[in-house]
Amino acid sequence: MISRKKTEAFNIKIPSPEQVSTLDKYTIEFEPVSSLDLMERASHIFCDWLASKFPDKTATLTFLCGPGNNGGDGLASARIMAEKKYRTEVHFVGDLQKTSPDCATNIKKFRELCPGHFNVLENPEHLRKIHDNNILIDAILGNGLTRPLEGRLKKIAEIVNELPNSVVAIDIPTGLFASRHSDGASIHADWTLSLEFPKLAYLMPENKERVAHWEYCSIGLLEEGIEKIDCPHYFLTKAYIDTLLTPRGKFSHKGNYGKIQLIAGQMGFSGAAALTALGCMRAGAGLSWLHTPKSCIPPVQSIIPESICTPDIETDFISDIQILPGIDTIACGPGIGKNPATASALKKMLENIHSDQNLILDADALNIIAENNWLSSVPPNTIITPHPGEFERLFGKGKNDFETLEIQRSASKKYKLNILLKGAYSRVSTPSGEIFFNPTGNPGMATAGSGDVLTGVIAAMSGRGLEPTTAAIAGMYLHGLAGDLAAEKLGKDGLIARDIANHMPSALKVFEKTKPASPKNAAE
Repeated sequence: MISRKKTEAFNIKIPSPEQVSTLDKYTIEFEPVSSLDLMERASHIFCDWLASKFPDKTATLTFLCGPGNNGGDGLASARIMAEKKYRTEVHFVGDLQKTSPDCATNIKKFRELCPGHFNVLENPEHLRKIHDNNILIDAILGNGLTRPLEGRLKKIAEIVNELPNSVVAIDIPTGLFASRHSDGASIHADWTLSLEFPKLAYLMPENKERVAHWEYCSIGLLEEGIEKIDCPHYFLTKAYIDTLLTPRGKFSHKGNYGKIQLIAGQMGFSGAAALTALGCMRAGAGLSWLHTPKSCIPPVQSIIPESICTPDIETDFISDIQILPGIDTIACGPGIGKNPATASALKKMLENIHSDQNLILDADALNIIAENNWLSSVPPNTIITPHPGEFERLFGKGKNDFETLEIQRSASKKYKLNILLKGAYSRVSTPSGEIFFNPTGNPGMATAGSGDVLTGVIAAMSGRGLEPTTAAIAGMYLHGLAGDLAAEKLGKDGLIARDIANHMPSALKVFEKTKPASPKNAAE
């Protein structure tokens, strides 16, 4: 990702199109800067990015420009790229008599610089004559789209999607709604540069073909205006995670880094227990006790002898959960199965959690809760980490990804839960209704046991003293970062959960610093 110009210790807001429009006007009024000059600034930023992606100047850049300000961005960019000695041409889509003032100005500027390279696209079929090597730049419609594409615009999108050319979108592909479900046609962009902020649409699986690769870059909208907008959606930054992680104190000891009880495993699923414990210890936990059936203890201790094992009274499944004295964090669920005795033990544990103990629930713990309708028994501020199937069993299925997002937000508020929905751009919803999207992680992490490692990592973050919401956020980010480091070293194909756990120290090393240790981790 391209970060904002100003290094922030805050997350990136994901505002609505209406809020972005308000911020544009705020910047124009209070910087102050003219709308035309702001368009020019944004276009220079886009062109610098475009030149970095496509340094070869032998291919023609074919700009498809509409009559509004997104078209103005495209026309200004076409002129700037021509000034950079790229071959450029513009196909104007719309009525030359009905353009925005800034778009009209940039039409004039481009035609003066590149006479003969501007034409009005009268027939969408003419797009099929574009040379296969040309790079198409989509600047037809922008962030303010209010209805699905129809007629000629729909036909243009369909033809562009049939062409073999690489397609780059300025800010957003034409036809895609920025903050709601898109059920109509849109241009499918290979690359998109989002101006100032990410778009909510880019984070939804349903748009994977519409937005293949995207980045974002600040165009210099005023920070004080951004601070004023009320926005429930955030894109996590490394700088923010850095504020959550404090270094180990010189005289600290294992008791300063959490006393964590893990409940995991059943016969045949000792690996789930081992991976949870491995993720926990590799993420820096001081002490962890793993409660698991007797049959799981030998394989677990051969993998992670640093984790203390406490055997259940049963050999093959968990039947009795006794919370040990002094425990501050409890994580339950990986590989425990749904034996009735296990379900009974889980219910009793939920009823006996102390208010000063943090709880993480995953996997079969969530399935048991869903089957028995026990959500109301889950303590407030609990962290739950469902994958999409587990989420649906708990809360129902949305008609589309945006509806699922609202179901998640409502569930977090109703039950006072921190819900970490796993997947690409995993997200944490909080009891207050905010949602944090994760930039780290890769498809290689779609492998058995990855979620078990995540449960252990979050438990370790809680053991470090982070509150439930920030423990979930930090654990999610670091887990994805460890997966990225593992994939960089080993490749995505064939990555296994143990690789993620074993790269956790490298992920934490990214945040090593020399600022003072927190009081929790200092010597007493």
